[in-house]
Amino acid sequence: MTRGWFAVYYRELLILRRKFFRQAVPMSIAPLLYLIAFGLGMGRNITAEGHSYTEFLVPGLVAMTSMTRAFAIGVEINVARFYRHIFDEFQSAPVSNLAYVIGETLAGITRALLSSAIILVIAALFGIVLNYSLFFWLIIILNSFIFASIAICSAMLVKSHADQSLFSNFT
Repeated sequence: MTRGWFAVYYRELLILRRKFFRQAVPMSIAPLLYLIAFGLGMGRNITAEGHSYTEFLVPGLVAMTSMTRAFAIGVEINVARFYRHIFDEFQSAPVSNLAYVIGETLAGITRALLSSAIILVIAALFGIVLNYSLFFWLIIILNSFIFASIAICSAMLVKSHADQSLFSNFT
């Protein structure tokens, strides 16, 4: 089992590396629009207790992005399951179901952390630099773990790729 989860996770990392630039743009578009519209547009002159509105907005964008990117692993699983039949290959390989779930969950967490880092880089480019504690990163990891786990459960429950949108609408 030790090598099984790592094989699944490593496969997802190779896919992410190959598609990085195609996925980095969608990871950053929505938060960039929120930052421009709400942070720099509407919230430019808003301050509360010495903090600007953008200092409040950026952690929320990180949380939102980590949730959506972690949950997006469910769509990736279903594309692989229904169209590429990779799930069938994992079932015939000596990889346990638990190892598969662990590997996919770690892949969801990795994508969520990567998207969170992209948001923080974009914020830094706009001059918004905040100090994040270890507790902040633990919460982001826990948040990513919960939503990646929910995504994997939903991906295993749906009967077709079209049914995935039912679960996606609830997040």
